[in-house]
Amino acid sequence: MKASKYVSFRLVFSKRIDGLVGLIAITALKILDNTGESILRDGVASASTEFSADYNASNAFDGDDSTRWASASSDPNIWIRYDLTTPKYACEIFISLNNNPVNGPKDFVLEGLSEDNNWEVIHRFIDFATALTIVSGVKELLPNKALFGVSKLQDGSASRKVVVLSADTFDKVAVVVPNINGAWSYTLVDKTNDKFYFVAQIGSLGYRPILDGPIMAENLTYD
Repeated sequence: MKASKYVSFRLVFSKRIDGLVGLIAITALKILDNTGESILRDGVASASTEFSADYNASNAFDGDDSTRWASASSDPNIWIRYDLTTPKYACEIFISLNNNPVNGPKDFVLEGLSEDNNWEVIHRFIDFATALTIVSGVKELLPNKALFGVSKLQDGSASRKVVVLSADTFDKVAVVVPNINGAWSYTLVDKTNDKFYFVAQIGSLGYRPILDGPIMAENLTYD
């Protein structure tokens, strides 16, 4: 399966390192491709809020460790975004903060803007960093395994939803909405190689199972 390209990337924060919700600050934010090069360049940075003009969103991407982006402390829904000129793959993320490390991000979601203009969750980060690690920077690989398939109803239209279940426990792992052609994919948080999954495909007119469970995760590939 090929990994998805995204024309925009967004980090939506839910908790900072000290456990509170509020002002988030970042000195450097990089998203790397499979060659290790940062893809966040020659684009436009924006954020939900900026603490002041001296702490604008572009500071997180300028390569200068003496500048930083900081959100307003009263912002209830904090995010930072970068819009590219052409879609790119995301393989790795790097975040650093050179001072006030308690304002670094701990729990957040990395999202990508798809070709059909929908935000898709690339990965949910929990306990991403501590105050000790965020100063020098934290780098983490993004999940590189995914489930995928084509899910159609009996009349040939796309299924309404695809439900991914663990084959071990039958717990729900994810609910995915296929595109207009029935194609769907889900990037796995659990990277275990021998993990198996079942897929249930749901629609108002019935369903036709295209993928017979159990199925395994497959490595993502890149151009």
